Amino acid sequence: MKFFRSATEAINVAIVAAVVFVTLLGWACVGLRVAGGAELHRHPQQDALIHERFYNTWMRPDDRTLSCCDLEDCYPAEFKNEGGTWFFRRREDGEWMVIPASKFESERDNPDGRNHICARKTGEMWLVFCAILGHGT
Repeated sequence: MKFFRSATEAINVAIVAAVVFVTLLGWACVGLRVAGGAELHRHPQQDALIHERFYNTWMRPDDRTLSCCDLEDCYPAEFKNEGGTWFFRRREDGEWMVIPASKFESERDNPDGRNHICARKTGEMWLVFCAILGHGT
C-alpha cells in the first residue's frame, strides 16, 4: 500500500508535520508561561481574609466612587520614607516607586498592621491607586 507518490512528497509531509508539532509545542509553552505569571497576582492564603474584608471594600482616597482593587492590584508591601516622600517596593520587580500623597488612606483602619498598596502596570506606566501605612511605620 503506497501513501505518497514519491520520496520527496513523503519528506515534505514529514517536514510540515514537524513544523506543526513544534509550533503547537511552542504555543503550549507560551500558555504555560502566561498561566504561571498569573500566579504572581494571587493573594497568599494568609491574606485571603484581608482580601475579603478590606480590599473588596477599599475605595480610592482621592475618589471614593472608585475601587482600589480589582482582585489583583492590592498586597502587603514594604514602604520607606525619604525626605518626606513615601515609596513602596513593587512585588513584580522589587523596584521602589513613589506613592503620591493623595493615594494614602486616612479614613479607614489598617486591617492587619502591615503596609498595603494597590498598584498596577498599565502599558509602560505604573499607577498607584491606594496605600495605607501599617502600625509602627
